[in-house]
Amino acid sequence: MNAIRLTMWADEPLILAKEKGVEVKSALDFNKTVQGAIYSIWREKYPAVHDFGYSYKGKPFRLFTFSPLLGDYTKSGERISFQGAVSLEIRSVSFELIDELAHYFIKHKSLQLWKHRVPVVDICSTDRIILASDVRIRTISPITLHGPNEKYYKPSEEQFFTRIASNLKNKLGAARRENNVSFNIFPDYDTLKEAKTRYGREDVTAYYGDFMIEADPSTIEFLYYTGLGDRNPQGFGMFEVLPCEQN
Repeated sequence: MNAIRLTMWADEPLILAKEKGVEVKSALDFNKTVQGAIYSIWREKYPAVHDFGYSYKGKPFRLFTFSPLLGDYTKSGERISFQGAVSLEIRSVSFELIDELAHYFIKHKSLQLWKHRVPVVDICSTDRIILASDVRIRTISPITLHGPNEKYYKPSEEQFFTRIASNLKNKLGAARRENNVSFNIFPDYDTLKEAKTRYGREDVTAYYGDFMIEADPSTIEFLYYTGLGDRNPQGFGMFEVLPCEQN
């Protein structure tokens, strides 16, 4: 198992807050809170995931990604409030990491988010076997690509796509896999939507939308578990593969 979706249930409002004076834009603003909750589960058995990751060319790659908190919410000022069902999906190329999470949720039946211990009421696998070499995908969390001087690339810029490709090759190298792969990605420009969010104290620009990917099925599957673009372990670049009739 390399991917799980957990469903939590908030009988009382699940209220998360940013630092004073920072207005909440969406659930993406709390990716750092979710990331911290995931790392806390891995800390005892797999501390190196946080501390070092998987090294390639002197850079760490942590080879996992997760979705935003998904559910009905209201927001006001620096606060967001969920109530009822709240879901979270986590994926990794490492079976051991996802297995550790699954065992934790089965044992503890909850997840600590900020000041709240939220009951987990369901866990399911979201593993995929990719057989096609061209698929249409839709982002669950937006894709971000950044360069020097805090520049964030737009899908209208060629660097957006060349950096997705180079990032893929680096992640494959970090996973000790063949990284001389053929890869193409094409946006459906009509579906693209810019997302402005804040990770910790840093402003991030990212993009939701539909894309066509052409690559070997094993490469597409690798991306499914690790995400597209930068900052995957901060909750960016997760996508779903659309049914064939939507391709």
